[in-house]
Amino acid sequence: MKVALVFLPFLLLLLPVSMMPFDSDNWMSADLEALKQKVSSLERENKGEQRFLFPDHRLKRSNLTQECFCSFSALKVAFSASLLAEGSGSIGPYATFVGLVFRHVITNVGDAYNSHTGIFTAPVAGVYRFEWYIGVQSKKQTAVALVKNNQRVFTALEGEEDGSSTSFSSASNAATLLLNAGDVIFVRLWPKYVVFDNENHLCTFSGHLLFPM
Repeated sequence: MKVALVFLPFLLLLLPVSMMPFDSDNWMSADLEALKQKVSSLERENKGEQRFLFPDHRLKRSNLTQECFCSFSALKVAFSASLLAEGSGSIGPYATFVGLVFRHVITNVGDAYNSHTGIFTAPVAGVYRFEWYIGVQSKKQTAVALVKNNQRVFTALEGEEDGSSTSFSSASNAATLLLNAGDVIFVRLWPKYVVFDNENHLCTFSGHLLFPM
């Protein structure tokens, strides 16, 4: 009798549920339809994100990943070098234009600068920044130009008058250039002029990629 009394409340709770009509087919169909609608909604959202991130739907993800990796690697471009690797001395004067080779390289990220030729070759199309600083001893004059593909861009000049008490003078300049991949940049010494460098690395040439195009 006690056992029956204990289970009676549970039977009363289950009774309304058991008396309710249950259509398993309708219940499964409703859930399936809701699931289909949810999947369709997620697909639309996914396609919208892909169109936003990848406007060209014909571009395969594998190609895109490879191009992004290559572009990311090419973004790391920067160099800085001074004229003489060791000691001190002057270069010039010469009868013709001469490209200067900055041999003491302290930074060459991306290996775009060649310390054997003095030429920087742009690895990717983009906007680059270059600076060059030159020095000259007393009673001498210097003139060097930044050259792009054999065309002069900017020039830095420095000279002293006879009787000047200054023992050393310097000149500098800079340029921001839009380059194509393969364009070359170097510093050219003018005829009849000289440049001077020593262990303090007074004569330098530097550049870096600001952003790709």
